Amino acid sequence: MNPFNALAEHRRFRFLPAFAILAAVILMAAPNANAKKIKIATMAPKGSIFYTVLKDLADEWKTISKGKLKLKIYPGGIAGGDREVIRKIKLGTLHGGLITSAGLASLDKSINAMQIPLAFRDHAEADYVLAKLRPSLEATYAAKGIIVLGWAEAGWIRFLSKSPLLHPDDRKNHKFFVFTGDPEQADVWKAAGFKAVPLPTAEISTALQTGLISALPTTAQAASLLQWYTHAPHMMNRVWAPMLGALVMGKSVWEDKVDKSLHDALRAATERAAARLLVEGRKAERMSVAAMEKRGLVVHTLTDAQTAAWSALVESARDAIRGPFAAPDKYDAVMQHIATYRSTQAK
Repeated sequence: MNPFNALAEHRRFRFLPAFAILAAVILMAAPNANAKKIKIATMAPKGSIFYTVLKDLADEWKTISKGKLKLKIYPGGIAGGDREVIRKIKLGTLHGGLITSAGLASLDKSINAMQIPLAFRDHAEADYVLAKLRPSLEATYAAKGIIVLGWAEAGWIRFLSKSPLLHPDDRKNHKFFVFTGDPEQADVWKAAGFKAVPLPTAEISTALQTGLISALPTTAQAASLLQWYTHAPHMMNRVWAPMLGALVMGKSVWEDKVDKSLHDALRAATERAAARLLVEGRKAERMSVAAMEKRGLVVHTLTDAQTAAWSALVESARDAIRGPFAAPDKYDAVMQHIATYRSTQAK
């Protein structure tokens, strides 16, 4: 053999392992060409605890699936409000979302039973009832083509207003925001004597400034993040109802696009994220109220007489709540679970 050819062959084989290692590194660093992109939308803005937890969950899903699943997050309402997100999931232009109960209610009003005004005294009652109601709620939405992977809480609804709102008689001086496209909700407010003004969420700030509305039911975090309190600096301390949230996915996407062998691990990761949201979200709610108070928000504590008057008002609107707003079977189940919980706590 020609000695020069032999030397060339030796050099070529000597460098093969190096090229193999380099190629492997490049392949590991390159994006997985076969990764399935799951498009998730949320109203939560960047910087919020909801967005942060969702981002962390995306990383965990990627790890669990070994890079085969990639959650693409569309934050801050750029894909539309909760109802629009549900509509797009059904159309297939989105695959899932971190949404509030308003979105789920656009499919089926069963979830509204968890938002019966003044039904829950505290977090413990709401947590207990949701745990009891979860199986039937999830089955209801699965039948509508939506898989609920985890439940969260967007905060508790309170009244935010331009002038103090302490007694039901004060409602006559206010025009209340209600979600546009939700006639059942508007009817409940009207039945209770409120002047309801249906609007898109994006128009709340302008409506407060122009006087189109003067009060709205909202969570502390929403009031703070969206700066609504700067135009409506009075808040009732009595919580109205919990505002539930959920991470949902289109049933066809979950069953056909996501490897079934990963379902259990992905659900477990989502449950951990939801549990974190519950803890962090409630902490953020307290911090939001404190931060707004430092900037001029006035939080009003109701007297016993004022609290009793609000309870009487809700009771007077019961026929508009049970049935038109909340599915009767779910409404009755919630009230029964609350009664059971309170009886066990009294022992």
